[in-house]
Amino acid sequence: MKTSLISLFTIITLTFLISCKRENEEQNFVDEQTARNEQEILSYIATKGLQMQKDANGIYYQITGLPAGESPDTTFRYVELKYEIRLIPSEKPIDTNYSLKGTKTLIAPVINPTTGNAIINPKGMDLFMQLNKQVIYKGQKATLLMNHTQGFGTASTPFLPPYSALRIDLEVVNVKAEEQYISEKMQMMGLVATQNLDGIIYSRTQSGVGEDVTKDSSRVTVKFIGKRVIDNTIFDSSESFQFRPYEAGNILGWRKGIPLIKKVGEKGYLFMPSRLAYGPSGRLGIGPFTPLYFEVEILNVNNE
Repeated sequence: MKTSLISLFTIITLTFLISCKRENEEQNFVDEQTARNEQEILSYIATKGLQMQKDANGIYYQITGLPAGESPDTTFRYVELKYEIRLIPSEKPIDTNYSLKGTKTLIAPVINPTTGNAIINPKGMDLFMQLNKQVIYKGQKATLLMNHTQGFGTASTPFLPPYSALRIDLEVVNVKAEEQYISEKMQMMGLVATQNLDGIIYSRTQSGVGEDVTKDSSRVTVKFIGKRVIDNTIFDSSESFQFRPYEAGNILGWRKGIPLIKKVGEKGYLFMPSRLAYGPSGRLGIGPFTPLYFEVEILNVNNE
C-alpha cells in the first residue's frame, strides 16, 4: 500500500513538473515573439525616419492634423474611422476595407478591451483611444505601430503570419455621443419629441382613447418594431406583444417608455440610449452601447 502511494505521488509530481515546463516554454516563446516584434518596430521607425511616441500600452504612435471636434472618451463613445492595416516591415496590406482614400467608415463604440470585448479590431486601436488622455480628435490622423499582442495575436491567414507586428494608419472622421445619433435620427424623421426625467425620448404621432397605462400592474398589449438608431437595422418586432411594465425581463426604457404613449390606439416612437436598453453587454443582434428606437402602437390596456 505504501509503495502504491509513493508511485502515485511520483506520477502527480512528474505531471505537475511537465505541465510547468510546458507552460514556461510557451511563455518563453511568446516573450521571444514580443521581443522580435519590438526590434522589428524599432528598426522600422529608424528606417522610415518616423518621429513616434510610445503610450502606456506599448503602442508607438504619431498624430498629424489639427483637432476639428471631440476626442473619443466615456462621453463621446462612438467613433467613425477610416483605417488601413499593414504588416511590419514589409508593409503588405492586411485590411484596406475602410481605405483612407475611400468614403466607407467604420462606426463603432470605443470599448476598453481590458474591461470588455473590443468592437474595433485589432484591439490596439481600441487601446490607443481608451487611454482617456484625449490624444486624438476628430479630423486628425495617426500612424500606430504595435506588437502581436495588440494586433491579431496568433491568428494566421494566407496574408497574415502569426505573431505579426502591425502598422495601422487611421483617420478619425467623426466622434459622437449616442444622444447625437438619436437627435440626428429624429430630425431626419421630422419628429417633435419630449424627453422625460429617465432620459427616454418619445414622440406621440397618433392620439388614442380609453384607459391610460397608469401603473406598473397594467397589462399592456402593443405592436412594435425595434431598430438600431445608427444603422436603422430592425432587430425585433411583434404584431401583438403583451407585458406588464414592472416585469424585470423588459428593458428599463421599455418599462418606463410605454406608459408615456398612454392610451389604446395611440402610436408613437420611443428613443433610448443604451443605458436604458442593453447597456455595455448588448444582446444577440444588438452590440454593446447601442442606442435604440421603437415604433409603437398600443393595442390594449388592462388596469387590474
